[in-house]
Amino acid sequence: MVLLHKSGWGQNQYHDIIEPRLVFSTHKKASLEIGGIVVLEKDTLYGQFNNNVDLSYLDLLIENEEFYKYYRKIVFQYSQRQYLFQWSVPIKVYIDEEFPKSIVEKFKAFYSQIKGVKNLNISFVNKIKDANYHIKLTENRINAYGEDYEFYSDTERENSIYTGSIYSLIIDKNYKFYGGTLQLNVERLKDKNRALNQLKQMFFMSLGNFMPDFSSKNQNSLNAKNYLPQDSISESDLKLLRVHYSLIYEQPVNQQAFIRLINLRKR
Repeated sequence: MVLLHKSGWGQNQYHDIIEPRLVFSTHKKASLEIGGIVVLEKDTLYGQFNNNVDLSYLDLLIENEEFYKYYRKIVFQYSQRQYLFQWSVPIKVYIDEEFPKSIVEKFKAFYSQIKGVKNLNISFVNKIKDANYHIKLTENRINAYGEDYEFYSDTERENSIYTGSIYSLIIDKNYKFYGGTLQLNVERLKDKNRALNQLKQMFFMSLGNFMPDFSSKNQNSLNAKNYLPQDSISESDLKLLRVHYSLIYEQPVNQQAFIRLINLRKR
């Protein structure tokens, strides 16, 4: 006989919104008042989860309405049902040897600047077998949004962030990434600076499946349509990553659930 008991779980407000994942332990308890009990033939397993979730990182959003709107826009893409995506494992990047060394060195130097972001670990490996993220060249033509999408001009289409490059990511049922590929069309290498900037932008967006902000006037942001190339990652982009990765959520989080977390923190 197996009995799962949930009494008392509602006492934690965070876990009213984000259902906990149980971790079972066979340690003896003096009382059976703890929630999450599985009774087996010879043992009793006690479900454990963190009752003290620190939501202070949400203060950066609560105190800045403009940043809050921006975060919801690029993460949830205007949809209440859109889920928040995160990497739940260290990102180990392998870059094809065909890439010019100048591009590889500058790309690595740029992303080495975000080592201090909590819960986001990016490193580069020399063997593809050790990687879970592959940056590679392709001869396939990559057009922004497909041929049926309307641009004002061919130049605008050509300059689109999604023309000439594309990423694809592997997710689990909790909307957590654990693998990915970023492809760049070989034609892009004719202009090495342009190729580098596109790689930087596409990789950044793949860190959270972020939507590019076509209306942004902040040209220092990697998420901006008219990104002005920088040697250093902007403080606004670092701030975004700090908020996004301050807490790895235990379960899928859509915009409705996220707003409830914000309201919980405001209390």
